[in-house]
Amino acid sequence: MEGIFINKIFTPKRIRNNRPTVIKEILNSLIVYRMKKKEESMKKTLFRSGPYADLFSQGVLVGNILTLAGQLGDSPDGVVPTSIQGQMENCYKNIELVLKEFGGSLANVIDETWFVTNVEECMTNVEDIFSSREKIYGCKPEVSQTLVGVSALVDAKYKIEIKCIAYLDNK
Repeated sequence: MEGIFINKIFTPKRIRNNRPTVIKEILNSLIVYRMKKKEESMKKTLFRSGPYADLFSQGVLVGNILTLAGQLGDSPDGVVPTSIQGQMENCYKNIELVLKEFGGSLANVIDETWFVTNVEECMTNVEDIFSSREKIYGCKPEVSQTLVGVSALVDAKYKIEIKCIAYLDNK
């Protein structure tokens, strides 16, 4: 903790006469110190790709936890299927690409959030969607999942966006 009190002079007289102020200054100094240490110890590995690579990362790895930006249903050639199931399948292909950048796979996913523009359409097709999802994972996915209905995604052509969190035990 050396150096955190450089600009502070805590004499016994000052402490006695200004106890609440001095205690507050000490606590603030400790908070600043802890924040600086935390910043030094948190190493982030980023993967930037796509048209918004200058704005945000597709994946951020901190320790063994990988958070992925929401992935949309574009195919590699830029085609967006009209069905929610087709878009969902492409979302997972895009998720796999980001996971591979960090040495992971769908087996590493522990949580996923689906943002859909039409919950009714999703639930009407839920059996087909989840059957397809199971094929993509190669088994019943062992993940927590949240489905969120939204009024819109980044473009009206998109019906679903999937955001994931993965645990990478090889890091």
